[in-house]
Amino acid sequence: MSIPLADGVPEPILRVFKGTPPTQQQWEAISHPLTPSAVVAGAGSGKTAVMVARVVYLALVRAGVVEAGHRGAAPSEILCLTFTNKAAEELGRRVRHATEELRLPDGEEPTVHTYHAFAARMLDEYGLRMGLEPGGMLLTEAHKWQLAVSLLNDREFEHLEVRTVRHVVENLLLLADECANHRVDPLEVAERSRAFAQELALERAGDRKIQLAALRRAELAEVAHAYGERKRALGVIDYADQIELACRLAEEHPEVGEAFRDRYKVVLLDEYQDTNVAQAQLLSLLCGRGHPVMAVGDPDQNIYAWRGASLQNILRFHEDFSGGDPAERRPLYL
Repeated sequence: MSIPLADGVPEPILRVFKGTPPTQQQWEAISHPLTPSAVVAGAGSGKTAVMVARVVYLALVRAGVVEAGHRGAAPSEILCLTFTNKAAEELGRRVRHATEELRLPDGEEPTVHTYHAFAARMLDEYGLRMGLEPGGMLLTEAHKWQLAVSLLNDREFEHLEVRTVRHVVENLLLLADECANHRVDPLEVAERSRAFAQELALERAGDRKIQLAALRRAELAEVAHAYGERKRALGVIDYADQIELACRLAEEHPEVGEAFRDRYKVVLLDEYQDTNVAQAQLLSLLCGRGHPVMAVGDPDQNIYAWRGASLQNILRFHEDFSGGDPAERRPLYL
């Protein structure tokens, strides 16, 4: 395959940028070696185009068209994860369009998923190792509410105020999701909340309102634990469980990570500032240190903290993924 160059840039990559050569910063990310890297991409920096061009570049290297000092990667060896279904559809469409003109063999296209869809696929493929049947029932919001309401029947609280069932269920499901997103056992939340309340009680100047809030949180956490137990008894999971269970799968079965690294030689992570603690742990467990992971994100657009997103994920990327090369600790900027 012969690919013409323009300004030293292969034409398929120029087409990704609609004929305009990428900036020096963009080209540095596109042509980055096969080592872990965090890319800080501000608004309007062309991060999606860079990710698409990265796939094209690695395919050209793999085909021997571009020399890079490494073997590159075929599109089928690349995993792209992003945050929303809409973003996954857009990224997948643009990558397919960009690689069509390379005339690669049939089936040579990357895998593009949301983080949750990827975790669900993992559970379908490997879940039997931990007793999970493929295609297990995923609770809808209505089912979650029904299950949560059933847990409140005949349950008495010493401190938690049940003003309305709706109010309690909303807070219960929110706490259960947060525990899963941060990989924290609800019973640990209950224990620490009671310990905190006890500390306040021993302090003469302790705030009674804060103490009462801690005791209420402890009782709610105990119900969140019962919610998890009921799901396990019924053999069902909810949205937050997908990532947490995938983490446990990777922790308890190292062969899953080995198969992952053998299958996906390169991993591209989009909107990394919006991932939660469990999502970051899952990718860290699967990839290990030194695997070619490129995480793209903008710390200034961390808007999903209310549902578990942790800005720390992109800020501490090098601690989770980098190997021994100090150069890997330097983030790239678009």
